[in-house]
Amino acid sequence: MLEISYLRMIDRVLKKLRRVFLNKKVVQKTYDGWKRKNYRHHPNVSFVIQSHNRSENVIQLVEKLRQQPDSEIIVIDDGSVLEHLNRLGKHLNRANEFVLRCNDLYEVITYDRALNLANGNYVALLQDDDDFDDLTWVGEAIHYFEQDPLLTILGGRDGANLLPFDVDNTGLRGEFVMEHKVAYRMNSFKLHMIADGLSSVGLTYVQYANRAPMWFRRTQFQTVLKSIDITFAPFQWDDAEVCMRAWINGLHVGHYSARFKLGKLGTGGMQIWNKDLHHRQDEVNIRRVYETYGSKLSYLNALVKQCNQSR
Repeated sequence: MLEISYLRMIDRVLKKLRRVFLNKKVVQKTYDGWKRKNYRHHPNVSFVIQSHNRSENVIQLVEKLRQQPDSEIIVIDDGSVLEHLNRLGKHLNRANEFVLRCNDLYEVITYDRALNLANGNYVALLQDDDDFDDLTWVGEAIHYFEQDPLLTILGGRDGANLLPFDVDNTGLRGEFVMEHKVAYRMNSFKLHMIADGLSSVGLTYVQYANRAPMWFRRTQFQTVLKSIDITFAPFQWDDAEVCMRAWINGLHVGHYSARFKLGKLGTGGMQIWNKDLHHRQDEVNIRRVYETYGSKLSYLNALVKQCNQSR
């Protein structure tokens, strides 16, 4: 009896599949149909959205980003369950819209791959939990890039300068403390917050900017910086490292007010499911930053100061 029931179930499934495929309208592909898609191989702007199980948020962002002329949209679906991937695949249906499917590789790897996939002159890295009212932040960013040919990275969230960290006789990593505009953990890190993403102060040069939004001038990223440092994978503090590396290589890093509503669309998928991993990465990667750039902080500060004085 069980065998008969099983065969009947298979038969019903096969009949349903036949109905689906027989009813599916097959459209012959033509050159004119392809041409009408109006694919742009070299758009001015590429938007990259990192996402994990937040397709509803991403679709809201895509609808707004579609209003930007001469642009493309790349959505990183990093290990989401299939309902999110399917939803994104159905919605991103225009010629310059792409879904980069990955399997829980996280930000360092996926942003780096997307930066090499993007064809825009300027690439904006975004996340799935932020929002914005309009696209004025895009035009402002392009304006600053056009003003300074050496400007390679432009942050719209926070801008900071790293400082030598304080130590005590315990050697243990301390609790996070914020005093005025100085944030620190004993025996771990110390930084001075120079600018945030809400204050309208124009372009300010900084040692490093936090993602996101974070802009890259694509040609200088590919020819000089080459990549986001893979040793920081899967995530955390890689944004600081690439900014400091830019300064060392004669490029500029700036900050402006993008006025994003951080967390407006809820907590990002990358944060919800990675709390323990986040703590590990925070501790290990800030150590990497100090090992590489700790002896160069005075030099970096001098470069930043010179740029700000010559604005």
